[in-house]
Amino acid sequence: MLNQSVRFGKNYSDTINLASAHSKGHSICLMEYLLDHAFDFYGCDWAAMIFTFISLYQLGNKSRMGFLVGIVANVFWFSYGYQTDSIANMFCSFVVICLQARGWKNWHLPPPNNQPEPLPAE
Repeated sequence: MLNQSVRFGKNYSDTINLASAHSKGHSICLMEYLLDHAFDFYGCDWAAMIFTFISLYQLGNKSRMGFLVGIVANVFWFSYGYQTDSIANMFCSFVVICLQARGWKNWHLPPPNNQPEPLPAE
């Protein structure tokens, strides 16, 4: 694996040897590649990732709002799937949106503790 090379994109003639990826020239090429391609999908992939993290954090804190944020995240994932022509990604996003909506609908708050006191037995 150390002898493998990686080529970055069609427009980059520079290859990086994985065994010597720490050299300065290679890191500049990698940084150029990242900057040039960070928003290839109009930021939908980045927005989807950020909203997914927020959704999971909120659900982990038992916040119902996590489901709505998850729906937003999956709208972005769906658009990313559309841009990359991934039918599986779009289908998965649609299913997860439905599951998130179901989670929002079925969310039950703890029952109030206003139960009447039992009547004394006669």
